[in-house]
Amino acid sequence: MKRIELTIKPTLFCNIKCKHCFYGKMTQCREMLNIEVAKELIIKTSKNYKFIKVTFHGGEPTLVGLDFYKEFFNLEKQLIKNQGIHFDNFFTTNGILLNDNFIDLLISNNTLINISFDGPYNHLLRTNTDTVFKNIKKIQEKKGRFRCYCVICNDSVRHLNEIYDWFNDQNFDFKTAPIEPLGNAISNQNLMISTKELADAFIDIYKRWIYDKDFKVKYYTLMEFAKFDRETQFKPFWFNKNLALNPNGIIYPFGRPNDVIYELGNPFNIDNIDDCFNSENYLKMLSTINGYFESRCNTCKSKGVCNGVSIAMSYMYNNNDDYLYRCCEQANILFQSILKINDSIKNDIRNKKIEKYNSFILKQYI
Repeated sequence: MKRIELTIKPTLFCNIKCKHCFYGKMTQCREMLNIEVAKELIIKTSKNYKFIKVTFHGGEPTLVGLDFYKEFFNLEKQLIKNQGIHFDNFFTTNGILLNDNFIDLLISNNTLINISFDGPYNHLLRTNTDTVFKNIKKIQEKKGRFRCYCVICNDSVRHLNEIYDWFNDQNFDFKTAPIEPLGNAISNQNLMISTKELADAFIDIYKRWIYDKDFKVKYYTLMEFAKFDRETQFKPFWFNKNLALNPNGIIYPFGRPNDVIYELGNPFNIDNIDDCFNSENYLKMLSTINGYFESRCNTCKSKGVCNGVSIAMSYMYNNNDDYLYRCCEQANILFQSILKINDSIKNDIRNKKIEKYNSFILKQYI
């Protein structure tokens, strides 16, 4: 079945200024997306694709208002009924404006709510901690689908075990990712984590998790680690069909800061959505990324598991060579360390030594 992933950004504006935000000054732009443009993108996409993943992002997507999403979800329902389209909705938010009406609308449309929240160390990078926590609990009480996106910085990485316990105690699914030297973080260099310290922290927590039979939530970062294999690309579909719609009504490749140099057109001016993937700018982007593959990936120890995905993802955030080298180095250290642990797991499985592992590991490897 033909699948595509769309990122829709109703606005780049944000109602807070997080210390680590990779968009930086871009979040000061108050332009709002016209709902008719978003609807046109979905209509054009549904002519070619039966499975459509829609991620609302920003900026802060709640700022465009509830009516925007009521109208959008009504269109989805029409396409589901009339054309058999399958939608998988995601909503990435700082959580401040998630009142009952917003939460109920998202839940009723089976939306996975991604909330930026750093657990017990949320105050280090963000504001409105109490408000956001209460809203997360409200989603939980309403039995909505949600997960927390937890950013780790220099002051919290040494407390990763505490963060692990906190999310498990709250019964919040979560993902952890390191702060990146982009946007607002450039002015907060004291928050940066060394490559070695980050790798050590992730390796230690992974070693704890694989044996933790009492861990009850989804820790997406570690679940991804468990899938690392020396000859299998860890994100095999990451670079397939992905498009983003910005508030200016223009389509871009991925919805990351660096892709704004690759305009792909306006939904109203495109006859076929797949024309985006054959456009001059899209092919130019692929050529640039392939150049990085050829110069960096062939001699990399992690080529089998990464296959250039790390540098492709990083390039969509920033095309600075120092940044790309740092991302590759960090990914390579993590890949090599986690692969050794996974090799040991496989050896234990072969030798029937399975009683010490958690249920996710057993399901993954048996």
